[in-house]
Formats: sequence, structure tokens, C-alpha cells
Amino acid sequence: MVLRQFFPFLLQKALEANGTDAEGNAWDKVYVDIANQVPSTFWERMNNYRYFCMLSNPKTHIRNVVSNTVMQGVNIVKDEVKVLVEKAYNNTDAVKSGKLQESRTVSGKPAPKEYKDFAKEDFEAFVEKSARDHQIRVEIRGNER
Repeated sequence: MVLRQFFPFLLQKALEANGTDAEGNAWDKVYVDIANQVPSTFWERMNNYRYFCMLSNPKTHIRNVVSNTVMQGVNIVKDEVKVLVEKAYNNTDAVKSGKLQESRTVSGKPAPKEYKDFAKEDFEAFVEKSARDHQIRVEIRGNER
């Protein structure tokens, strides 16, 4: 398999974007350009043909129309029930007096402070780990060049 050379201006843009927010997008364009050059295998073509036949079948279209119609009816009923429950909830004395807020656990009681503290620490750890992972990916990409 011989790939034609990918567009040099895509590589230039990716190299210029090193360390910026646009770096990932620039490299994605390079990867897409290379992937578009790779010829599909026999099995990929057969799978695409199977998928096309499945979606262009009239049975599939009829199933989708019937399913969407039924779900539309279910959603209308769900929305009406939601409105009734919200009206009942908003008419309670606790809500009117301001003692009850919407942010509640399943039991209706406020979440304990240790749960809130754990959630806050867990979120901060997640943000920190995500930032570290991003920095590692940037460093690896820098070393590949």
C-alpha cells in the first residue's frame, strides 16, 4: 500500500499549533487526511454494503416511523405527569416557606456534609488528573517529532 504524501500545509499548521488549544484540531486534520488515503478492505466494503442495505430497507423505515410515533405519545404523557408532580411539589408548605430546596437526595433529605465534601474533592482530583493527562499527551507529541 502506497500513501500519497499528505498535504504539507496541514503538517505545517500542526507544528505551528504546538502548545496551543488548536493543536489537537490541527493534528486531527492530519490524521483524517492520512486515513482517507488508506484503501478500504474487502470486509469493510462488504460491511458498508450490508449497512446500506439494512438502512435502505422499507421495513427499517416503517419500524422507525412507528417507533417515533409511539415514543412521541409516551413523551407527551411523561411531560404531563412531570407537570402535575412539579405543581404538587411547588404547592407544599415547605417549598413556599423556603425551607425546602430542589437539590435533594433520593430520600428528600439534604445530602450530608461529608458527601458534599467527598464530591468536591473527587471533582477537583478529576480536573487535576485530566490536566496532567493532557500535558502528558502534549509532551509525547512533542517528542515524536
